[in-house]
Amino acid sequence: MNSSARRGAGSRRRRSWRGWAGLAGALVALAAPGQAAEPRRVAIQLTVSLISNQPGEIDPRGSKLHDKLKGQIRYKSLRVIRAERVELRRNEVFSLALPDASAFLVRPLDFGDDGVLMAVEVEDVLKMDLRARNGHVVVIRAGSFEDGSLVIGLEPQY
Repeated sequence: MNSSARRGAGSRRRRSWRGWAGLAGALVALAAPGQAAEPRRVAIQLTVSLISNQPGEIDPRGSKLHDKLKGQIRYKSLRVIRAERVELRRNEVFSLALPDASAFLVRPLDFGDDGVLMAVEVEDVLKMDLRARNGHVVVIRAGSFEDGSLVIGLEPQY
């Protein structure tokens, strides 16, 4: 076999390999724009409640908050004031007026296997970033109200 015949067979193999690599690259490129065009969203269950030392009941709608708080804070009653599910994109801000006339803001910053990183703010009370895993409730105190404290439960669902 002459040297030109050997080069021809090798170049066909190289062209074949390049063809498969090009096809794989095209498939990856086709899949990527679809993901970039539709930003990922996270649903967040928000529960605003009043906990108090006044005798009363534990509102069944606040059972997840109660389970999270019962061994950490003393209180005799828990009343859900507002419960809402919101769906947010990365860096989209949701604002909620609290019963004490302050504002609560939440903004998802990052989505990952270890949870959702969120920037949260309760006007004149706190400003922080926190990470919450899927289905896990994070509770923050939002200040005093009436005869108790406002608490906000955040539960990402993705």
